[in-house]
Amino acid sequence: MATIREVVVDRFSELEVELSAVKVETLLTDSDLNGDATYSKDRKRDIDLIIAQYIPVLLNRADVTEGGYSVKYDRDSLLTYYGYLCAQLEIENVFTAAPVVQDRSNLW
Repeated sequence: MATIREVVVDRFSELEVELSAVKVETLLTDSDLNGDATYSKDRKRDIDLIIAQYIPVLLNRADVTEGGYSVKYDRDSLLTYYGYLCAQLEIENVFTAAPVVQDRSNLW
């Protein structure tokens, strides 16, 4: 069976994202997960949360063009996947969150 670390790396590779070993360890530590533990279905939500929390960072990556070589990131697909994860995990989608209007009429 795969470890939690292996599953995290695999899930990010599905998004065509290669993370350094240091970044993987940072994400696991910040989520209070032991990367060497055996993956179980109970940890799926934890891994989905790691991915959902990291997608805004991925959206800030710049497209690269040098000579005849070009790399473009599909931000629309990432946003769609992020929205899906937010709905599944029942967390706030920071990209579609509406501003909050507060009543301050009592201050007049």
